[in-house]
This record gives sequence, structure tokens and C-alpha cells, in this order.
Amino acid sequence: MRAPAACTAYIERPLEHGAARPKDVSPRPENDLHSRDLAALADVLGC
Repeated sequence: MRAPAACTAYIERPLEHGAARPKDVSPRPENDLHSRDLAALADVLGC
């Protein structure tokens, strides 16, 4: 993980382009955190 002041989080948006064009929401190494939604990210961050 990077320095605490420089973390990145990816929040999945599988239907961002519509149901006919699903988006790949697989975790990527360039993101420090990966969550399915904001509530899950808040849980990971301890909020």
C-alpha cells in the first residue's frame, strides 16, 4: 500500500455503460482498495 496520504480506492460500477455493455470491475494492482459500493468501502476504512 502507498503512503497513507496517497491511497486510491476503486468502487465498482458494473452497469456504468448500461446492462448491454457490462464493465470489467476486476481488482487492479494500481488501486490500493477495491469495493463493490460506498458502504463496503466505509467498512474497510472503519467508518
